[in-house]
Amino acid sequence: MITKRFERIHSTILEWDNKRIREDQGQVCCVIETSVLSEPVVNNMDNIINAYIELCDICDDLKNIYGLPIMIVILFLSAGMVFMLYFIILVLMSYLKVTDDTYLNVTLVSWIIFLIMVLTSTVTKTMKQNKKTIKFANLLKLRAFTNNKIKKKLDKFSSVISHLKLEFTACDIMPLDHTLIAIISSTTATYLIIAVQFRISSPPN
Repeated sequence: MITKRFERIHSTILEWDNKRIREDQGQVCCVIETSVLSEPVVNNMDNIINAYIELCDICDDLKNIYGLPIMIVILFLSAGMVFMLYFIILVLMSYLKVTDDTYLNVTLVSWIIFLIMVLTSTVTKTMKQNKKTIKFANLLKLRAFTNNKIKKKLDKFSSVISHLKLEFTACDIMPLDHTLIAIISSTTATYLIIAVQFRISSPPN
Protein backbone atom coordinates (compact mmCIF):
# COMPACT_ATOMS: atom_id res chain seq x y z
CA MET A 1 0.00 0.00 0.00
CA ILE A 2 2.78 2.43 0.96
CA THR A 3 4.77 1.57 -2.16
CA LYS A 4 1.74 2.19 -4.40
CA ARG A 5 1.21 5.61 -2.83
CA PHE A 6 4.82 6.50 -3.51
CA GLU A 7 4.34 5.41 -7.12
CA ARG A 8 1.32 7.72 -7.41
CA ILE A 9 3.40 10.61 -6.10
CA HIS A 10 6.12 9.80 -8.64
CA SER A 11 3.66 9.66 -11.52
CA THR A 12 2.21 13.05 -10.55
CA ILE A 13 5.65 14.65 -10.30
CA LEU A 14 6.66 13.21 -13.66
CA GLU A 15 3.40 14.44 -15.12
CA TRP A 16 4.32 18.00 -14.16
CA ASP A 17 7.74 17.51 -15.68
CA ASN A 18 6.59 15.90 -18.93
CA LYS A 19 3.49 17.95 -19.72
CA ARG A 20 4.43 21.39 -18.48
CA ILE A 21 8.13 21.63 -19.23
CA ARG A 22 9.44 22.66 -22.64
CA GLU A 23 13.11 22.18 -23.34
CA ASP A 24 14.73 24.64 -25.74
CA GLN A 25 16.98 23.00 -28.32
CA GLY A 26 20.54 22.68 -27.11
CA GLN A 27 19.82 24.39 -23.81
CA VAL A 28 20.00 22.89 -20.35
CA CYS A 29 17.58 25.37 -18.83
CA CYS A 30 13.90 24.47 -19.05
CA VAL A 31 11.15 27.06 -19.01
CA ILE A 32 7.56 26.62 -17.99
CA GLU A 33 5.15 29.08 -19.47
CA THR A 34 3.11 31.00 -16.95
CA SER A 35 -0.10 30.53 -18.91
CA VAL A 36 0.11 26.78 -18.49
CA LEU A 37 0.62 26.94 -14.74
CA SER A 38 -2.95 27.06 -13.58
CA GLU A 39 -4.36 27.00 -10.08
CA PRO A 40 -5.19 23.26 -10.21
CA VAL A 41 -1.47 22.55 -10.56
CA VAL A 42 -0.73 24.43 -7.35
CA ASN A 43 -3.52 22.58 -5.57
CA ASN A 44 -2.14 19.32 -6.89
CA MET A 45 1.20 20.14 -5.33
CA ASP A 46 -0.52 20.73 -1.99
CA ASN A 47 -2.08 17.28 -2.29
CA ILE A 48 1.31 15.72 -3.01
CA ILE A 49 2.89 17.42 0.01
CA ASN A 50 0.05 16.28 2.27
CA ALA A 51 0.25 12.76 0.85
CA TYR A 52 3.98 12.57 1.56
CA ILE A 53 3.50 13.81 5.14
CA GLU A 54 0.71 11.28 5.62
CA LEU A 55 2.96 8.45 4.35
CA CYS A 56 5.69 9.41 6.79
CA ASP A 57 3.15 9.48 9.63
CA ILE A 58 1.89 6.02 8.64
CA CYS A 59 5.44 4.65 8.64
CA ASP A 60 6.09 6.15 12.07
CA ASP A 61 2.87 4.67 13.43
CA LEU A 62 3.76 1.24 12.04
CA LYS A 63 7.21 1.48 13.60
CA ASN A 64 5.81 2.49 16.99
CA ILE A 65 3.08 -0.16 17.05
CA TYR A 66 4.90 -3.15 15.58
CA GLY A 67 8.51 -2.29 16.45
CA LEU A 68 8.78 -4.33 19.65
CA PRO A 69 6.82 -7.39 18.40
CA ILE A 70 8.90 -7.47 15.21
CA MET A 71 12.15 -7.30 17.17
CA ILE A 72 11.04 -10.11 19.49
CA VAL A 73 10.02 -12.30 16.55
CA ILE A 74 13.28 -11.63 14.70
CA LEU A 75 15.36 -12.45 17.79
CA PHE A 76 13.34 -15.62 18.40
CA LEU A 77 13.66 -16.77 14.78
CA SER A 78 17.36 -15.94 14.67
CA ALA A 79 18.05 -17.90 17.86
CA GLY A 80 16.06 -20.84 16.53
CA MET A 81 17.91 -20.71 13.22
CA VAL A 82 21.30 -20.79 15.00
CA PHE A 83 20.15 -23.78 17.05
CA MET A 84 18.90 -25.71 14.01
CA LEU A 85 21.91 -24.84 11.84
CA TYR A 86 24.17 -26.11 14.61
CA PHE A 87 22.62 -29.58 14.44
CA ILE A 88 22.62 -29.52 10.63
CA ILE A 89 26.36 -28.77 10.64
CA LEU A 90 26.99 -31.58 13.13
CA VAL A 91 25.15 -33.95 10.80
CA LEU A 92 27.27 -32.79 7.86
CA MET A 93 30.41 -33.32 9.94
CA SER A 94 29.20 -36.85 10.83
CA TYR A 95 28.93 -36.05 14.53
CA LEU A 96 25.23 -36.88 14.40
CA LYS A 97 23.15 -39.21 12.29
CA VAL A 98 20.55 -38.07 9.78
CA THR A 99 17.06 -38.30 11.26
CA ASP A 100 13.63 -36.90 10.54
CA ASP A 101 14.52 -33.94 12.74
CA THR A 102 17.34 -33.09 10.35
CA TYR A 103 14.95 -32.69 7.43
CA LEU A 104 12.60 -30.70 9.67
CA ASN A 105 15.46 -28.39 10.66
CA VAL A 106 16.39 -27.80 7.02
CA THR A 107 12.77 -26.97 6.19
CA LEU A 108 12.37 -24.59 9.13
CA VAL A 109 15.66 -22.80 8.39
CA SER A 110 14.61 -22.33 4.77
CA TRP A 111 11.26 -20.94 5.89
CA ILE A 112 12.89 -18.51 8.34
CA ILE A 113 15.25 -17.26 5.64
CA PHE A 114 12.30 -16.80 3.29
CA LEU A 115 10.36 -14.75 5.86
CA ILE A 116 13.35 -12.50 6.57
CA MET A 117 13.95 -12.00 2.84
CA VAL A 118 10.32 -11.00 2.28
CA LEU A 119 10.40 -8.51 5.17
CA THR A 120 13.70 -6.88 4.20
CA SER A 121 12.85 -6.79 0.49
CA THR A 122 9.55 -5.01 1.14
CA VAL A 123 11.17 -2.45 3.43
CA THR A 124 14.08 -1.88 1.05
CA LYS A 125 11.71 -1.38 -1.86
CA THR A 126 9.75 1.23 0.09
CA MET A 127 12.93 3.08 1.06
CA LYS A 128 14.06 3.10 -2.56
CA GLN A 129 10.73 4.64 -3.54
CA ASN A 130 11.30 7.35 -0.95
CA LYS A 131 14.77 8.09 -2.35
CA LYS A 132 13.25 8.25 -5.82
CA THR A 133 10.71 10.80 -4.58
CA ILE A 134 13.51 12.97 -3.21
CA LYS A 135 15.38 12.67 -6.50
CA PHE A 136 12.35 13.66 -8.59
CA ALA A 137 11.56 16.60 -6.31
CA ASN A 138 15.12 17.91 -6.49
CA LEU A 139 15.23 17.55 -10.28
CA LEU A 140 11.95 19.40 -10.59
CA LYS A 141 13.22 22.16 -8.33
CA LEU A 142 16.18 22.74 -10.65
CA ARG A 143 13.81 23.80 -13.43
CA ALA A 144 13.64 27.50 -14.22
CA PHE A 145 10.10 28.32 -13.12
CA THR A 146 8.59 31.72 -13.86
CA ASN A 147 5.59 31.20 -11.60
CA ASN A 148 6.23 32.28 -8.01
CA LYS A 149 3.51 30.03 -6.61
CA ILE A 150 5.16 26.96 -8.14
CA LYS A 151 8.54 28.03 -6.79
CA LYS A 152 7.14 28.40 -3.28
CA LYS A 153 5.40 25.02 -3.44
CA LEU A 154 8.56 23.29 -4.64
CA ASP A 155 10.58 24.96 -1.90
CA LYS A 156 8.01 23.79 0.62
CA PHE A 157 8.09 20.24 -0.78
CA SER A 158 11.90 20.17 -0.63
CA SER A 159 11.81 21.45 2.94
CA VAL A 160 9.31 18.77 3.97
CA ILE A 161 11.38 16.02 2.35
CA SER A 162 14.60 17.22 3.95
CA HIS A 163 13.11 17.33 7.46
CA LEU A 164 11.05 14.13 7.36
CA LYS A 165 13.16 10.98 7.41
CA LEU A 166 11.54 7.73 6.39
CA GLU A 167 13.05 4.94 8.49
CA PHE A 168 11.98 1.38 9.20
CA THR A 169 13.47 0.03 12.40
CA ALA A 170 12.47 -2.19 15.28
CA CYS A 171 12.46 0.02 18.41
CA ASP A 172 14.99 2.33 16.70
CA ILE A 173 17.60 -0.41 17.23
CA MET A 174 17.30 -2.98 14.46
CA PRO A 175 17.10 -1.85 10.82
CA LEU A 176 14.54 -3.75 8.77
CA ASP A 177 16.02 -3.24 5.32
CA HIS A 178 18.64 -5.46 3.66
CA THR A 179 21.09 -4.40 6.36
CA LEU A 180 19.23 -6.79 8.66
CA ILE A 181 20.36 -9.73 6.52
CA ALA A 182 24.00 -8.78 6.98
CA ILE A 183 23.52 -8.40 10.74
CA ILE A 184 21.77 -11.76 11.12
CA SER A 185 24.29 -13.52 8.86
CA SER A 186 27.34 -12.22 10.72
CA THR A 187 25.82 -12.89 14.15
CA THR A 188 24.69 -16.39 13.17
CA ALA A 189 28.09 -17.24 11.70
CA THR A 190 29.86 -16.03 14.87
CA TYR A 191 27.72 -18.14 17.20
CA LEU A 192 27.95 -21.19 14.94
CA ILE A 193 31.75 -20.98 14.79
CA ILE A 194 31.96 -20.77 18.57
CA ALA A 195 29.47 -23.62 19.10
CA VAL A 196 31.05 -25.95 16.53
CA GLN A 197 34.58 -25.29 17.80
CA PHE A 198 33.42 -26.02 21.35
CA ARG A 199 31.81 -29.28 20.16
CA ILE A 200 34.95 -30.35 18.28
CA SER A 201 37.25 -29.56 21.19
CA SER A 202 35.07 -31.34 23.74
CA PRO A 203 35.94 -35.00 24.45
CA PRO A 204 33.62 -37.60 22.88
CA ASN A 205 31.14 -39.34 25.15
